Amino acid sequence: MGSRRAVEAFCRGVDSHPNSGLWYEIQPTSSRFFFANSQQSKCTEKLVIFMFDHGWNTQFTEFDIVEEGDVSDVPLLMSLPQVRNLGFNLNSLQRRLTCPVHALA
Repeated sequence: MGSRRAVEAFCRGVDSHPNSGLWYEIQPTSSRFFFANSQQSKCTEKLVIFMFDHGWNTQFTEFDIVEEGDVSDVPLLMSLPQVRNLGFNLNSLQRRLTCPVHALA
């Protein structure tokens, strides 16, 4: 999931780097999130991010868009299965996140 503001910031970044190898769509969805403070949020849209892997196959991942929150409150949060499926490697010593599917610049 991600806040509307985080999604908009991501989209601006992709739009300003047309050769990044990333593209996206905003698609309809219907999901609900329940938070520890008893708040809940109903999502009606999701961000779908597409990229090519090294074999030029299209890969994608999805983020439900939460209207509440700010970029710092609700950034683009990935589940552990998303991280595994995309093959991310988190190096905490270098504070870097790398992905063999796509070199994020």
